[in-house]
Amino acid sequence: NDLHKQELLFDRRRFYSVLEDNGIPVPNYMVLNAEDIPKSIIDEQEDYMEINGRRIAKPLVEKPVSGEDHNIYIYYPRSLGGGSKRLFRKVGDRSAQYHKDEHTTRCHDGGSYIYEELLQTEGTD
Repeated sequence: NDLHKQELLFDRRRFYSVLEDNGIPVPNYMVLNAEDIPKSIIDEQEDYMEINGRRIAKPLVEKPVSGEDHNIYIYYPRSLGGGSKRLFRKVGDRSAQYHKDEHTTRCHDGGSYIYEELLQTEGTD
């Protein structure tokens, strides 16, 4: 019941930092903070996303920095069919929806996000 540590879980940036500080592997990732967007150089292409010179190839995962926000998107390169899958808290029997024509991330909507490589699970997810 340590509220300080519970708050740590609600900020994915801080949580990833703690994992790294303790030698726990995390996926290759980059952070886009809302307050940094005006001075950030963002290059989003069909096959990758680059923020200030750091590049992650698609498929990539976009997570709001708030751990309480479960609206997580996965973006696919055109070579894998393109589009995006939106993950959300389960509603009825669904927890995801594929959008074949939506390719652009939310990087310009004023929010803060973590972008990370999609780890292939070979069907074990």
